[in-house]
Amino acid sequence: MNFRKYRELLCDFEPEVVISDFESFSFLFAKWKGLPVISIDNMQIISRAQLDVPVPPQERQNLALARQIVRAKLPGSRHYLVSTFFRLPLSKERTTLVAPILRPEVLALQPTRGAHVLVYQSATTQKDLIAQLQQLPDQEFRVYGFNKEENHGNVQLRAFSEQGFLEDLASARAVVTNGGFSLISEAVYLHKPICAVPIPAQFEQFLNAAQVQKLGYGRHFDAITPDNLKAFLYDINRFEAALSTYAQQGNEELFEALEHVLAKVLVEP
Repeated sequence: MNFRKYRELLCDFEPEVVISDFESFSFLFAKWKGLPVISIDNMQIISRAQLDVPVPPQERQNLALARQIVRAKLPGSRHYLVSTFFRLPLSKERTTLVAPILRPEVLALQPTRGAHVLVYQSATTQKDLIAQLQQLPDQEFRVYGFNKEENHGNVQLRAFSEQGFLEDLASARAVVTNGGFSLISEAVYLHKPICAVPIPAQFEQFLNAAQVQKLGYGRHFDAITPDNLKAFLYDINRFEAALSTYAQQGNEELFEALEHVLAKVLVEP
């Protein structure tokens, strides 16, 4: 039903190429029109690169499922631009790795080293989060994800505010988050040490967290506990040193790669 309406709205639209960010409607439109597709997303790294981190037994089924989903999403695209903060050897042709895509608001930030730790965790991820954080009374935590304003001593819950979140991110001493690609990429760009606690059964999050630890940008844990946080904060200077070598010129790498791919695709039969 939705695709029928989609065809009605776009029946007179005649592009030369379709760019999809892991989105099915644009891909189906391209197939309907017989157009080449360029894929831009971070998920394709799971199936188009050689992983260089150990995959424990409990994650192998999640990896197999993730690969099936990724391979089925945009099969046969003319080229795949894969955004990533870590570089891996490619296992498939027509693939280019590029730096993460960052929002203009993030690119405009001027990072400083404040005293607080920014925490982003949904309320369903860890029910005892506040109690765990309160066991480190000498550390200030600013917590997003509960969407409420509450003060619990050294733990401050913050309601959703894009501007407030970005300000707290830019001035944070470190970041505690799940394994989501966007926030980890922003933290890496801003050189913020990361404590990554991926959501269970989400292999992409496991991979991001494992790479954070492998690159020396932070730690990868299964849960937020006082001991894990202490271990993370103890080595924060080492993580900052590793992050200081990361450099990214905005989104220039992506746009240069896209321009090159478009020029090639538009002259190919």
